[in-house]
This record gives sequence, structure tokens and C-alpha cells, in this order.
Amino acid sequence: MSLYESCILGLVQGLTEFLPVSSSGHLVLLQNFFGVKDNSVLFNVLLHMATLFVIISVYFKDILRMITKELRYLGLVACGVAPTLVIGGFGYKFFMSFFEDSLGWIGLFLIITGLGICLGEKRARVHTEVQNLNIMKAFLIGVVQSVAILPGISRSGFTIAAACAMGLDRKEAVKFSFMLAIPSILGAFVLQIIKEPIIIADIRVISVGVLTAVVFGFLALKLLQITVMNKTWVKFAYYCICVGVLTLLYQFISA
Repeated sequence: MSLYESCILGLVQGLTEFLPVSSSGHLVLLQNFFGVKDNSVLFNVLLHMATLFVIISVYFKDILRMITKELRYLGLVACGVAPTLVIGGFGYKFFMSFFEDSLGWIGLFLIITGLGICLGEKRARVHTEVQNLNIMKAFLIGVVQSVAILPGISRSGFTIAAACAMGLDRKEAVKFSFMLAIPSILGAFVLQIIKEPIIIADIRVISVGVLTAVVFGFLALKLLQITVMNKTWVKFAYYCICVGVLTLLYQFISA
């Protein structure tokens, strides 16, 4: 992998991990259409660690308060992440099968992501009173998050849409989505370490990709927060639907 490819992969990871457009789906599309490939498990793991660093940096005060003072909220996060850890752990091979020859699936899942965001935004506008997060809602949001293991399904898009549809405050919906992301990313990190061999790669190349992912990750997360709050994030849904349709057309024509 070249410095250029590392930079491109870091850019895509940083932007799409936070914006509701599916990082896994875009990385597979990048590999298929432009031949930019990441064959290093270590590089993939470190990109996700870069993502984790961004989340912890942005929500550091909230995380510290949750651990020291808001134990109830910590319990809700644990309840929400449980479905992802269980489903992801037991269904690892099943979910990974969608990454093989998966353009058709990715196109379909991107369309589903777009429709899910539209539905979540529509339901959010119906609620006139902000509702509190409880155990049942946390668990249901966690179930929705587990679906995002599939390439083309956006984790942030689905979880924020689900939270908004349940009547949560928009700021709280984004925050809870990324609180769930922290243990989910750590779980994926551990699972990948266990399942796949780690091969030491060029540190210089890896560093470029990781740094790029961090910089653009910060920008993407801030952009997501702004667009969800001002109710313009549904534009990402239109983007997902368009890319999904184009991907399906490409798959159909090239079949």
C-alpha cells in the first residue's frame, strides 16, 4: 500500500465513520472502483482506533461525567451495546460474508440507510415533547446498531435515526449514538485481533492514514452534530440512496 492509498483510506474512514453514509460500504466501493486496497489488518485496526480517539476527544467531559457521576447513563450504554456485542460476536462469519462480492448488497444497504434516515427524521418531527432515554429505548437502539455491522448500513445514521424516532432530543441522540460506538469499536478491535493475523506494515504509511483519519474525523463529527441539530442531515439520506442506486445499476450492467 502506497502513501497515496493510505491517505485516501484514512480520508474515507475519517469522513464516513461519522457521517451517516457507512464507512464499511464506502471502503468496499473504493476498493472495487478505484483499486485502492487495504490488505493490512493492523492498518484497519489502527484506523478504527483513530476513530475512537476522535470520539473520546470530543465527548471526553461527557464520558468522565458518565463514569464518575451518571452511573444510570452508564448502565443505559451497557444495555444498548449488549445486542451489538452478542450479535456481532456470534454472527461474525455471517456478517463477513457480505463483504465478499458484495456490490449488490452494498447498493441495497445504502438505499436502506437513506430510507432509515428519512424515516427517523420524519418521526422526529412528529414528536412535540422530548422524551427521556430508558432501558427499553437504549436496548432497541442497540439492536438497530447491530444491523450496522452489514456493509452499507450506517451505524451513526441508523442509531441517531432510531433515537430521534423514539422522541429523544437531537443532541442527546447524537451523544448516545457515539457513547454506544466506543465499546462497539473496542469490541470489533478485540474480535479482529483474535480472528485475523496481525502483520507489521510500513509505519510511515500507516501513520499517514491514521493522521488523515483523525483530522477528517473531527471535521465530520462536528458537521454531523450541526446538521442533525438544524435538521438538514436528511441530505445525507439522499446521497446514500443515489449512491446505492448507482451501485446497483453498475452491478446489473457489469453482471
